[in-house]
Amino acid sequence: MLNSNFMKTTVKNLRLGAALLVLLGINALLLSCNNAGESTTTTEASAFVEVDLPWLNAYLKTKNALVASNPTDAATFAKQIAENLSDTANALARAVKAEALKVTATNDLKLQREYFQALSRHAHALAKSGASQGVELYWQYCPMAANGEGAHWLSTSESIRNPYFGNKMLKCGSVKEAL
Repeated sequence: MLNSNFMKTTVKNLRLGAALLVLLGINALLLSCNNAGESTTTTEASAFVEVDLPWLNAYLKTKNALVASNPTDAATFAKQIAENLSDTANALARAVKAEALKVTATNDLKLQREYFQALSRHAHALAKSGASQGVELYWQYCPMAANGEGAHWLSTSESIRNPYFGNKMLKCGSVKEAL
């Protein structure tokens, strides 16, 4: 009898310990996300630096629309990306255009954010190939995006404004590379 009760108590304590470790892990990840729980104003979230490259300018506006959780503007600006890359033989530019068109095809914010992941990877490659023409860019990363797999985006500012969570986790992320 004593042995059986001891085993039940031990199993219960192990389950509680495992649950506590999971919660501590989630908390540590949130703390690593640069004050992820802070609330901010829409003005702060949508700060924008105009660049002199139409495709990149439209990409940055798309990113800011996603930061503001505005699917209508995200689709509008993604369409501008595609329009500005319409007559190109560059394979990277065509890949950016194809991903931008996916963002324009839906007003579902969750889907737009999923498509923005691939759009950002291709835009990063295009920018690194020289298509950013010296514009100072930052390759940023949120470890919690994409169901915990993490996702990147480009920005003209070192300040984190996360397009994958909007105001829920506006400052979650870090700069991984300066271009």
